[in-house]
Amino acid sequence: EIKNKTCADPGIPKGVNRMYTNGSDASHRRRFAVEESVVFDCKQKDLALEGTNLITCKSKGKWSAPLPRCSSCSGIRGKGHCADPGIPEGGGRRNTDGTDASRPRTFTEGESVMFYCKLELALEGPRYSTCRSDGTWSESLPKCNIESYAQKFCGLKLKEENSTDFFECAVGIDGSRCNITCGGKDQGHYLCFPGKKWTPELPNCVYPKLLFLDNSENVPCLDPGFPKGGNRLNTDGSDASYFRDFQAGDTLMFSCNNDLALQGNSIITCRSNGTWSGIPPTCEICGKGK
Repeated sequence: EIKNKTCADPGIPKGVNRMYTNGSDASHRRRFAVEESVVFDCKQKDLALEGTNLITCKSKGKWSAPLPRCSSCSGIRGKGHCADPGIPEGGGRRNTDGTDASRPRTFTEGESVMFYCKLELALEGPRYSTCRSDGTWSESLPKCNIESYAQKFCGLKLKEENSTDFFECAVGIDGSRCNITCGGKDQGHYLCFPGKKWTPELPNCVYPKLLFLDNSENVPCLDPGFPKGGNRLNTDGSDASYFRDFQAGDTLMFSCNNDLALQGNSIITCRSNGTWSGIPPTCEICGKGK
């Protein structure tokens, strides 16, 4: 009776990582409770995971799917239809008529999408891409320059605690605006916009300091996008395809559509410094080699 309420350890295929849905290590052998799940991805990042990357213990001690395996894969192709082209980290996607196109789906020949970046980040790569008859996109997925992301939170700190040195700032999503006084003398008005330096150059009594809009120690993570031909879920299994920023500790699970294999990280977590623990995976067709 006890065994019917648990599943035997499903094992770990060669070259595969096994994790819990929160991203923590699950490699130790044990029995699993009904509805408990584990997630897999490949240790070698140039290989892709064939089969489902998430399996769940079901009643009568059975797992929801067979174990996956890692193999080399070729790129996605499909006649007349294109797999979802993905969304760049820190960016978004629209249809050519300007309407939102962020939800993952399959596109037909001739359909085009337009990419953009949030928070005044620079778009690196093509802005438009069109689905072609051979199932490929006319352009590769662009990138948003997120290296300057943290700089959008422009703050100041006094070099010495002096009663005649002070500053008054108004901070918003578009940057900081500060009046600075050094040695009792008004130094004027200073500006700092996302991804840029202070203008004019700061006076000697202050120096730049990273400042967070919510006055916490955590920087939100930009939306990481999702892979072409794939989708993403929250750790509780709920849909996470909607476009948003994420807070420290938020975790995403990625999977691929039928007949596609996952290459890269199955799970990534937002860290307190505004970066993700890993790069989102890609979805590939397997069996043909590279």
